[in-house]
Amino acid sequence: DALPICSQSRYEVTLIRQQIKPSYSQLLQIDRYLQSLSKYEHTILRKASQFERRVDVERALSVAELGAYLRIRKNLLEIMESIMNR
Repeated sequence: DALPICSQSRYEVTLIRQQIKPSYSQLLQIDRYLQSLSKYEHTILRKASQFERRVDVERALSVAELGAYLRIRKNLLEIMESIMNR
């Protein structure tokens, strides 16, 4: 049950802007993390990705959803940091 992926995430844009080409294993790391998310977490991530400003995300999500989103975002940022600092 594959979930649709946005055409280009802000993480991809960051990598492109900084001309960083992740290795195959790094891409697998991101993919494994995204695949490990529950359907509920995918729904939250999809909902939050519709907004660019943090204020808008905070307004759109419930307190519980916001807590889950911040955990997801933290993990993705940690993965991105490891890719950018390789």
